[in-house]
Amino acid sequence: MLAAKAGAERVFSIDWSGIVDYTSQIVKANHLGHIIKVMKGKVREIRLPAKYQKVDVIISMWMGCSLLQGGNCFNFTKLLFVYILHTPDFACR
Repeated sequence: MLAAKAGAERVFSIDWSGIVDYTSQIVKANHLGHIIKVMKGKVREIRLPAKYQKVDVIISMWMGCSLLQGGNCFNFTKLLFVYILHTPDFACR
C-alpha cells in the first residue's frame, strides 16, 4: 500500500500463504484495488501480465538470514534479472 499511495501505477502483492485473503480485504478497504493486484503463489512460479514484464522497483520483506534459507536468495535474484534487468532467458532451476 505504501508504493500505491506513493504514486505507483501498478503494485503486485505476492505471497504463497493464506495471508493473501486478508491482504485482499485490506486493499479493498483502502480503495486501492485498481492499483494493487494480490496474487497467491510462489514468486518463482508467478507470471506477471505481459504489460508488466519490466518493473521499476521490487519491495521485499525478506530480512536477515531468511533470504539465504529455502532458496529465497535465488528467487530474489530471478526477480532482479527477469523484471528489473529484463533478461527473460534467466534460467530458473
